[in-house]
Amino acid sequence: MRRLNCTFTSPPRPRHRSNRSQLEHVELASTDLPIRNEEPESPYPFDHISPQASRFPVPSRHAKGSVVSSSSPQSERSHPPSGRQYLSLKQLTSVTDTATVPQLSPPVQQIPVENNSRESSGRNNGREHHSLELGRNNTAHFIGLSGEQDADLLSSIRYNVLNETNFIDFNIRRVCAGNPTTGHPPIHFSILNDAFPERDQRFKQNASDAIEAHTRGNADALLRLYFRFVHPVLPILSKAGTLMAYATNKLSIPASLRGVIYGLACAFWTQDPSLRDTPQISQADFFEHAHAALNRELDSPKLSTLQTCLLILHEQPDMSGTTESPRIWALACQATACAQSLGLHQDPSSWKLPVWEKRLRKKLWWITYIHDIWTSICHGNTPHIQEDSFDTGELIMADLESDECVIGRPGCDLLDDADKNFQPQNAARFMETIKLTSILSGVLDN
Repeated sequence: MRRLNCTFTSPPRPRHRSNRSQLEHVELASTDLPIRNEEPESPYPFDHISPQASRFPVPSRHAKGSVVSSSSPQSERSHPPSGRQYLSLKQLTSVTDTATVPQLSPPVQQIPVENNSRESSGRNNGREHHSLELGRNNTAHFIGLSGEQDADLLSSIRYNVLNETNFIDFNIRRVCAGNPTTGHPPIHFSILNDAFPERDQRFKQNASDAIEAHTRGNADALLRLYFRFVHPVLPILSKAGTLMAYATNKLSIPASLRGVIYGLACAFWTQDPSLRDTPQISQADFFEHAHAALNRELDSPKLSTLQTCLLILHEQPDMSGTTESPRIWALACQATACAQSLGLHQDPSSWKLPVWEKRLRKKLWWITYIHDIWTSICHGNTPHIQEDSFDTGELIMADLESDECVIGRPGCDLLDDADKNFQPQNAARFMETIKLTSILSGVLDN
């Protein structure tokens, strides 16, 4: 101790916390959303809710209303920046009260997220709650366990994930906390805004317009043929979800998916009384436009993107009489990669997702598995899906029954009466196909 007298003549500088409280006041006033914890308790004792980034930037072409930034709340309200609009995580992912949420102009292609009819608004809001697939203007990308972002480290983050400036470019959403006692890691998805170059938007819009023009007003009949002949064998779509989106606004279904639905239905043109005496539409043109749209949609894959990848494999080949084209093997690999980027190779049973979405994810994974194994033996190649590379649970009849009964739901009048209910015999045949595929996979391994 040097026994020197203190020479400081002023007290310490006070900490300034007014900006934070002021910002919270402004945010509450702009969103008009009540503060409440809607997260249910996790079944795991080690679970805790990681803080989520509270604001997202949205490109200026979607902006409506006021813009609030975290740098200077009052000044930003009076002079909003011209490039971004900030939305809460609830507005982007799990909207349950649409009356209090400001609406954005949708992008050119968007997966069905909202039913505007009073009859089905309640049902669709229930489907949106905690959904990764139905996020508004954003896409969820699975964060793989072997990637550069460590799952356990992400779970320990206590603050927002920020970039070098004063806004947030993306968010991390944890759907499962994992269980250290059993070795199950936490599962995370990165939530990214759907903002694409004008060129890509234009190509998707052109493909969508060309597909609808090519139907020559027969889209309803083609949809009916698809669910009568294709869906019972390839239960790739969510029947209830697809019909709901189609009845509300069919353009909300991505262009590539509409193209392959119409294209596959063309093979059964003469089976519909309303089409039998009408000149048949070219199937090849539908697939041509679907491929063009899919090439852009793969930048932000969703379950609908994978559904297109799986259906587009079944395009009828040219009348050449040759062996199966190597292009089919490449398309099967594309479907496998898309499924893995969506995290379908991980079991979603304990994830915080709607039940219908869990079941659809399981179903799509096993359909991807079937296509990978059978195309591998047809082309003499090693399957890309190895038995120890996934832990998705086995399908049960309830998974295949989900969303199959559409009686009383929007769009049910588009189908024949026999196609409105769940058909257990078709589901049983599909379950046997999975068993045969698993046997074949074991043979290929040995």
